Amino acid sequence: MIMFEPTTDISERLTFVPGIVYGEADGTSLLLDLLLPASATGPVTIWLHGGGWSGGSRIGGLSYWCAHLAAQGIATAAVDYRLSGDAVFPAQLHDVKAAIRWLRAHARDYGLDPARMGIWGHSAGGHLAALAGLTSDHPELEGDGGNGGVSSRVAAVAVASAPSDFLAPGGELINDRPSQVTQLFGGTVAEQEAAMRQASPLTYVQYGAPPFLIAHGTLDETVPYEQATRLRDALNAVDVPVEFIAIDDGYHNWNPKPDSTWPKVRYLEFADLAAQFFHRVL
Repeated sequence: MIMFEPTTDISERLTFVPGIVYGEADGTSLLLDLLLPASATGPVTIWLHGGGWSGGSRIGGLSYWCAHLAAQGIATAAVDYRLSGDAVFPAQLHDVKAAIRWLRAHARDYGLDPARMGIWGHSAGGHLAALAGLTSDHPELEGDGGNGGVSSRVAAVAVASAPSDFLAPGGELINDRPSQVTQLFGGTVAEQEAAMRQASPLTYVQYGAPPFLIAHGTLDETVPYEQATRLRDALNAVDVPVEFIAIDDGYHNWNPKPDSTWPKVRYLEFADLAAQFFHRVL
């Protein structure tokens, strides 16, 4: 595992800038870490961690996903957002959009091109990435996390194993009894149907959306494979470019065994897919 030190070069190729405050919510600073490649001006992506909206942190993806992308010339910001134990939806989306706005407002300070901004994530992070990518023209979802008036639009979205519709339960996407989903919304579908619809990326698919990369295990026991195919089909129906990768016989961890941990090769597989995609479209 790559170990990082504040604002130092990594293997003479990457610069790590940790603990940047991009906003504040409920009296708590919201942080991101930035990994910069050697190239002076280029694209930047926002990485969103998984963890069922209730766990995980920006640290988890740094040494594999983010470092792998930065080593290929794409700056990457790993972003923390409020977890569902601290705030219900749409707080998480508000935080993500605040991070996008902060990065756009400060991109030139780090030699980045604010017009070449992508977003990516796995599982819950993939859900938030898709939602952010599809809702840049919905001011009611921006929140008040700073840099108001700066666009939260992104130019490309890459998601892995991500939910797209909370009104179509299955696997561990349980919306009618206590679960990670009902914790995210503060209630069941009977109580929070409107919020679940508001949080579903499928709600916002329209012509002109940014291009998508969607990767999903065909045997995903946590987020059913159909969540990915429905999003793919909806995007195709309105002529949004979609690259779709089916991980044959893969569970939520992309492995043939659902209880095995994510090995390094799986981290790098998604990072490679994302890097190739972002190089093509950004």
